Amino acid sequence: MNVKPDLVESIFPIPLAYYKYPDDKHEELKVAVRKAIKRVQPGQNESSPDLVHFYQHTREHLLYDNDDPIFQHFHDWLEDCYRNMTEDVMGYKMTLDNMSKTNCYITDCWVNVTKTGGGQSMHYHVNSFISGTYYLQMPEGSGSIHFSNPAQSPNQPCLGFGKREITAFNPMEVSGKCEEQMLILWPSHIIHQTGLTRGDENRVSISMNFLPKEFVGGAYNFKIIKSDSEDTENYRTSTQLLDEN
Repeated sequence: MNVKPDLVESIFPIPLAYYKYPDDKHEELKVAVRKAIKRVQPGQNESSPDLVHFYQHTREHLLYDNDDPIFQHFHDWLEDCYRNMTEDVMGYKMTLDNMSKTNCYITDCWVNVTKTGGGQSMHYHVNSFISGTYYLQMPEGSGSIHFSNPAQSPNQPCLGFGKREITAFNPMEVSGKCEEQMLILWPSHIIHQTGLTRGDENRVSISMNFLPKEFVGGAYNFKIIKSDSEDTENYRTSTQLLDEN
C-alpha cells in the first residue's frame, strides 16, 4: 500500500533572528573596536590557539568599559533587537505593563578574533536567556556558525539510523548565515560551534548574552539584581555606567 500522511506539521521550531546594523554605524564600530581591543589583555581560547578573546576576563565588558559614543549606540540597538526577538518573534511577555525600558541586561559582551586555522568548539551559554553574535569583519574564508539540533543530541542512550534523505526533522546541525554587519540571536541553550577560518584575514565578531531583569510569569515574578549594584530598586543605565568610568 502506498500510504501518505494527510498532514505533516513541524512542531516546536527554534528561532534564529537576523538583524542588520546601519551602514554608517558599522564602519564607526569597526574603528572603535580596533582601538578598544588594544586597551585590554587578550585571552587565549582553550581549544584553539588561533582564536583570541577580548573583554572576556572577569568584570570586563566591551560596551561598559569604553566611552566612545558608538558603543552606547550599539548597546541600545542590541537592546531593541533583544526586545524584538523575545516579544515579537518568540511571543513572550517580557515586561510588566508599567515598565517602559527594555527589560534586559547585556550581561557580558566580548570580541572574538579568529586567525587562519582557528575555530570555536561546541558549547552553549549558561546563565543566559538569549545569546548573539555580531559579525564585524567576515572576509572570504571565514568560518560559519553551526547550530546542533537538540532533537538529535540526546543525553541518554538512543537509537540512531542512517538517513534515507535529509528532511526538516533529521539534520544533526544547521549553519547560520554569517554575513558582515549582521547580528544573529538565538536561545542560549542551543549548542553551537564555529567552523575553521581558512582565509588570509582575521574573522572578527562581537558576542553577547542577555538576561531579563525581571521574569514576568503571573503571580510569581522575580528580579535579577547585578551583584555590584547596592540599590535594588533603581537600575543603572548603560549611559550612567559609562559616566562612572
